[in-house]
Amino acid sequence: MSASRNSRDEGLPDMRSINRKIPISDVAKRLDLRLGGGEVAEVLGCSRALAYKWMAEGVIPTFRVPGSVAIRVPRQALLEWIAAHTQQPRGGNLA
Repeated sequence: MSASRNSRDEGLPDMRSINRKIPISDVAKRLDLRLGGGEVAEVLGCSRALAYKWMAEGVIPTFRVPGSVAIRVPRQALLEWIAAHTQQPRGGNLA
């Protein structure tokens, strides 16, 4: 163990070796923080046309990417929208 590290640091990566700049767009893509219309359609199981229509009409929460014409849906907002619009089955149990 080096003199600069102590026992509670064992097993942790050396931050100097991984501390590099990563473009925010790469991070967002990996975390799926912003979804496009096609991705929204895939999540909802609907057509792209319907997903884009709901995005344009404000049915699904969206934001415009600054300096772009792209409209995106925040992932967490879509998950919350799905939860709010999910109906429970009538009559109780499905079994």
